[in-house]
This record gives sequence, structure tokens and C-alpha cells, in this order.
Amino acid sequence: MAEPEPKSTALNGRHRPKMKIAPDDEAFLLRSMMAGDVMLVLGAGASASCKNSAGEPVKMGKHLASVLATRAGLPYSEENLTDVVSAVRGQYLSDLQIREILVREYKGIIPSDEISSLFQVCWKRIYTFNYDDSIENIQKRSSQVRRYYNGIVDSAVEFEGPRFLHVIHLHGEIIKPEHGFVLSDIEYARHASSGKNFWYERCGQDYINSTPVFIGTNINEPILLAEIERAKKDGEFVSGRGYVVTPNNLTSIQTAALRSKGLVHLNGTLEDFSKWVNSAFPHGNSA
Repeated sequence: MAEPEPKSTALNGRHRPKMKIAPDDEAFLLRSMMAGDVMLVLGAGASASCKNSAGEPVKMGKHLASVLATRAGLPYSEENLTDVVSAVRGQYLSDLQIREILVREYKGIIPSDEISSLFQVCWKRIYTFNYDDSIENIQKRSSQVRRYYNGIVDSAVEFEGPRFLHVIHLHGEIIKPEHGFVLSDIEYARHASSGKNFWYERCGQDYINSTPVFIGTNINEPILLAEIERAKKDGEFVSGRGYVVTPNNLTSIQTAALRSKGLVHLNGTLEDFSKWVNSAFPHGNSA
């Protein structure tokens, strides 16, 4: 049986989500989803509405930085996470102590309705910069069988067809803390120069040969940017159209910078995007 046509939210104004999307962008994204050609790249913002095992909101970068600084007995003044990790690691806290904090904060995550609902439709792949196990803990029926990979230690694998969805934790995964995490500039540099960043390389290739959608993150991730440029093979390939979903109001320069990477800014949140998906595919779409 053929898949039903997606319902264009442009024609469904009464239920249209708040996310702003131009008609041509909407039409292309809908067709890409129908073709099973959309890869999601999830950042910290994608877990913001989830709850940790204590029923508290999942801690984002500066909140985790505050936890680490407080544990080390240092005053915290809104420094970024990489600076805090550099300050406390080895001088105040051991790797095992930091790991224990991460496990306490990011294991046993209760997934939000909006992130759970995304799995009612099919994706080409999902890459996440998050360590938490929110995706692993989704109990609702999904359109695809999920397979999980650790971006730090696992080799990249080929597609297995639309029935299977590869979920890749690029910066490490909390259910396998023994493999470590990418937390600071030191880990970034070490991983970039290791020659083993197989999934970053594959992500760069997928960026070129599929339709990427970034949610809760930006594109300024150094290893990924390097792999995207390498995948272009010195200008032999150009990227198609992709999307960045954030609630921020971008300047004209920021918008143009995204456009130079083939990316369109969609003003909205993960909740807005999931509502758009559910409005377009009210019964999901199958593999």
C-alpha cells in the first residue's frame, strides 16, 4: 500500500505549529521525509524538556558547568563548560569523579513527549551530541528498529535499509561511560587527531548526501565542520538544502552564514518541530 500524502501545514492553518517555514522549504522537507532522506542532528536543546532520574530538568552546558564547579568548591561566574572542565579536571576532580557526576545527571532520563513523538516517523540517521539515554528510554512504538553506536569507539557502518535507524552518540554515551566523553577542548583535539573519528566522518558524508536537520544545536562544531569540508572533496561536491531549528532570531549575517553552508534557519523549538511533523504525518510513516 502506498504511503498517504503528507498534509502540508501551510494548508492546515488552524493547526499549524508556531515554527516559521516558507512554503518552498516546507515542500522540500516534506518530500525529503517521504523519501526517507532526512538525518537529524540533535544538540543539548533537544534534551532540555526531558527529566533526569530525580525528576529535574536535564542540565544544559552552563548548568552542568555549575555542578562541576560547585563540586570542586570553586565560585562559578557563568564560565562555559569547557573552561570549567579544564579548571577542575585533574586539579580538583578525577576522571572517575567527573564520570560519576555525569552518570548521576544523564542516566535514567525520562524522555519528553516531543522527542518521543519524533520516532513515529522514519529518519535516515540520527546523530546526537548528547550523552544522555533519553532516546534509549523511549517506550512508545517506533516506526524503525533502533541500533545505537558510540561515536568515540565504534566504527561506522553502512545503511541497513529504512527499517533500521542508526542512533549515534558522537560525544560518548552514558550507558558506556568507560569509553569516555568529549567534554572540553582537550577531548575535541584528541578525538579530532586520533584518526578514529569514524562516525564524524560519516556524519560529514551524510550531510552532503541527505537532508540534514539540526535541532537544539548550531553548526559551529569544529570536528563536524572539518568533516563536512572534507566530504566536499575540495569543492567537487556541494551540499543541498538543510535546516537549523532554533528559537533564536538571527541577524542577516548569521542567516547568510547558514545559507553559505546550505542551511535554512527555521525559527522554532523542538516542540514546534515535533508538532509540525505530527501535523504533516498524523499517522506517522512506516519504513
